[in-house]
Amino acid sequence: MIKFFKEICEILNIFSLSDELDKLSARLYYGVRDDIIPLVVSVKRLGRKRARTLVNAFGNDLRYVSKDELIKIDGIGPKIAESIMNKFGKNQFAKFQP
Repeated sequence: MIKFFKEICEILNIFSLSDELDKLSARLYYGVRDDIIPLVVSVKRLGRKRARTLVNAFGNDLRYVSKDELIKIDGIGPKIAESIMNKFGKNQFAKFQP
């Protein structure tokens, strides 16, 4: 229903709701709160539980978290840690924004 409403808005050139509809759609699809949507959507196979654990452990700024620190989190292996580093590591320009 959200997807169809967004399409209707786009047809009517109403773009002011686009971001909010995307967030709502992601919340419904992934079953997560707003603060971890960027993390869950950006990192394959991370999931909501591991994303929540990461945010609880390190906050929203993952730029300064090392791969070794990430791997210490239950359920985070080398491949997922590498994906997180590639997307949100210190070489990236910004932290993820909820």
